[in-house]
Amino acid sequence: MTEDDYWELRRDMRKDDAIMHTPQPGKPITLSPDDHHMIVSAMRYAQGRNNYVVRRTTRFVIDHWDDLSENTRYILTRDAGLDLHMRQEETPDQAAHYRRTNPDWEAYLDHLQKEQK
Repeated sequence: MTEDDYWELRRDMRKDDAIMHTPQPGKPITLSPDDHHMIVSAMRYAQGRNNYVVRRTTRFVIDHWDDLSENTRYILTRDAGLDLHMRQEETPDQAAHYRRTNPDWEAYLDHLQKEQK
């Protein structure tokens, strides 16, 4: 076993995660068409899930909303359209339940509603 293999087995994944994925909101980024495609795909994958993927993707999209192309923003809003429509018809108890069980997705929907106004 090499020294690199030894340390790879013993590294703390949580520290790597914090280092590699620290969001930097407000810092403009340049996205290629492939990046836009990956963002749309990641959001579609995250939709309806209840795990770390939702937090990562929604935070990235919210933080970099202004860096996304108009077409990408349209697609993301359209894809969340059913959730936004259902949200208008939910009772206060249902709304409280969704905010408690999936706060990241609810924050994303809040962001989309704010951007539509």
